[in-house]
Amino acid sequence: MSDRRRLATLVLGAIGLLTIILLAVADGIQSSLWRVVLHTVLLLIASSSPVPVGNVRISLLFPVLLPAIVTQQPVTASVIGALGSIQKAQIESGIDLLVANRALVGVPTLVASALYHAIARGADLWSLRSLVSMVVSAYVYTLTNHLLGIGLVRIQKMKQELPVFSLMVRNLSSFAFSLLLGLLLTFVYTISEAFFAVLVILFYLNRETLYANIMNQNLYTQIINAMVKVIENVDPYTKGHSERVAAYCQAIGKELGMRPLQLNRLHLIAMLHDLGKQSVPAEILRKKGTLTEEEFALVKLHPQTGADTLKGISLFTPDQLGAISEHHERWDGTGYPKGLSGEDINLWARIIAVADAFDAMTTDRPYRPAITPDAALRELQLGAGSQFDPRLVAIFASAYNTSSVVQEALKSRLEPQPNPSFDANHEQADPLSY
Repeated sequence: MSDRRRLATLVLGAIGLLTIILLAVADGIQSSLWRVVLHTVLLLIASSSPVPVGNVRISLLFPVLLPAIVTQQPVTASVIGALGSIQKAQIESGIDLLVANRALVGVPTLVASALYHAIARGADLWSLRSLVSMVVSAYVYTLTNHLLGIGLVRIQKMKQELPVFSLMVRNLSSFAFSLLLGLLLTFVYTISEAFFAVLVILFYLNRETLYANIMNQNLYTQIINAMVKVIENVDPYTKGHSERVAAYCQAIGKELGMRPLQLNRLHLIAMLHDLGKQSVPAEILRKKGTLTEEEFALVKLHPQTGADTLKGISLFTPDQLGAISEHHERWDGTGYPKGLSGEDINLWARIIAVADAFDAMTTDRPYRPAITPDAALRELQLGAGSQFDPRLVAIFASAYNTSSVVQEALKSRLEPQPNPSFDANHEQADPLSY
């Protein structure tokens, strides 16, 4: 970076930092010194241990800073923010970035705290007006911080085009987690400063474990994607099938009111529902004619094989793996491999059965061409109460018309040609998909 840009960076930071210093000299630090020092040290700990997630690094900087914004006077809060956000990398980057980054945290803290105290003046700390003021001031903080950050980047890299609006929207939408955590820590801080300090220190001591858990989740996702590719290599006619089935399952799960963690696990299980197909000879999966009894006997082994393959992976519970082993059971008890019926069949398995059959019918298979989505939906409704859980068919029919997830999944496949002569009796125990 040129000397002129370094100077411009230094000037930008110095203006903001000088503003904070002058206000601090004029008004003084209106808090006990030990509180300021303690909060600054805790903020240094929180900001020095960011956890890398993808291409970004997440820390407790704002959640730990919010209690200062709310409980301290604006100048005091800005001093804590400016001093407590120093990171080793900033020191090593030079005086210009060190000063600029002090302003990047200190100035937004000053603005946010002043706004909070102006709106919430005279209100009880946990009244509705105070809570609204916390939320507003928090978003003003991140907006101001983001604008200053964009300005700093423009100074450093004049020729770089930045998607300013999309960056700001993404930043504001992803800020909700930090805000919720900040509100929780503010509540803890107002009850016990000692407990607040313990929580921050525990985060620091366990940051490696947190990082490892995040990496494990990413690793599981990568492994699952690799497994899906193995399935598609064995049966190329099902390319994209697992992703679409997972999307349809998500739509049904949302209609059932599943929590986010449940939806996440359902999505992963649905992605792997056909994992056992790797044990079925490729010539059987690609056969264009009707399967012999011996061939179909091999096909009927794949649900249990898939579930057995995933046993021992702590990410999934035995009940969740039951969704894989039972996804070809039928509501009337004529499915496989166990001949279960009705609500004895795993709920997630019943969801996958509906999604699996719908996608199978709307994509080309070796033994028959695809039919239109509308025709496939009618086939599901005809099979409600015999092959499928009638309640789940009705839920999917509703999602089919309203869910953007379903429509996006439908767009991802090649549009089939109408085929009114669809033969639903191609397969012996599960006519719509295997």
